[in-house]
Amino acid sequence: MLTVTSTESTCIDRDTVQLSIFDPIEVAVSPDQLICEGESVTLLATGTAASFQWSPAQTLSHSGIANPLAKPQTTTTYQVVGFDTHQCYTDTGWVKVVVNPVPAIELGPDVVLPTGSTHVFSPVIQRGPIVSWKWSPPDDLSCTDCQTPAVEVKGNKTYRALVTNDLGCTAVDSIHIRPFCKESQVFIPNAFTPDGDGLNDILMVRGKGIALVRSFRIYSRWG
Repeated sequence: MLTVTSTESTCIDRDTVQLSIFDPIEVAVSPDQLICEGESVTLLATGTAASFQWSPAQTLSHSGIANPLAKPQTTTTYQVVGFDTHQCYTDTGWVKVVVNPVPAIELGPDVVLPTGSTHVFSPVIQRGPIVSWKWSPPDDLSCTDCQTPAVEVKGNKTYRALVTNDLGCTAVDSIHIRPFCKESQVFIPNAFTPDGDGLNDILMVRGKGIALVRSFRIYSRWG
């Protein structure tokens, strides 16, 4: 309250004014984050601020909200500034997003191989070291958790390899194997003499990897 008195002390006037005291604000942020290349993560600012402004904004879904989605291509430290509603106070926080490299795996081009043969996978790896291998499907594979499994070629099949590096980032590649029966795999004599003399009495299909003979016909020399 303010009291004013004239110089003759005969006139007095009073007035009042109300002062509002605003407390400083506080901003709290989520902890630093680890992601793999190509991934995104949600940042979070909390506290008593009425509004927030994040930077750098180029890799954020929205720079003016409390919980933007960040998708940096390289390791980035984001700053957030909180504001009160009276333009009196600000507070600042930082979140570091570490971007780890994703491994690369190359199984090579699709292959066409003879039925019954064995193929050894020889993947090419970049940005390792690789700490985990997972091959699928497990059919006809010598192992599913090693780097270079061998497979016995039996039918059309696509094999997939999922790898994880020491930073927890993953990559996947696939290869399709298509079999064929080449001449040297299946041998059928063009003649036999079933006369009981012990020589060439039996005619049979010989080969490797044969599971089923669908049709087999024998003709005499006169057809």
